[in-house]
Amino acid sequence: MQEKAYKLLALQEKISNNAAKELIDKGLVSARGTKIELARTLLPSKTHFEIAKQKPSKILYEDDKIIAINKTAGITSEELQDKLKAKLLNRLDKETSGVLMLCKDEAYRALCVEEFKKHRVKKTYIAILAGIVAEETEVSEPLLVLKNKGSAFAKISKHGLSALTKLAPLA
Repeated sequence: MQEKAYKLLALQEKISNNAAKELIDKGLVSARGTKIELARTLLPSKTHFEIAKQKPSKILYEDDKIIAINKTAGITSEELQDKLKAKLLNRLDKETSGVLMLCKDEAYRALCVEEFKKHRVKKTYIAILAGIVAEETEVSEPLLVLKNKGSAFAKISKHGLSALTKLAPLA
């Protein structure tokens, strides 16, 4: 007999279905050594789950105007914005860890936003990939950012702004 992963997890941990779904959505749940990607995945009813502890996000720098925080994977940028009561300067996907910048001072935030608009800010990302990236490459495609109810999504679109991504294998 099979059942949805979140329902089985809720029974195992004696928690609500919503709490179980949230743990899976945060990427903290695995079974048989494999991370559960979708809460609605059908699994055998006798499946045993392992739940990883979520590492807390750590403040790297803070002064009276700005906060730099090392966001852990599994939490949204907006959750940290609400928790820290500071406005986002950048966003990272829920599944992504890395440095997130927030402003406590609105006038300073306006200056920072202007620097982003003038392309004076350089962003560097390191990604761990499955497969092989053999050589350096560049992707130059226009990105359109779609904002909806406090979240944002970017996609390649002829109506977007120019964006340049340089890829270089490190190892």
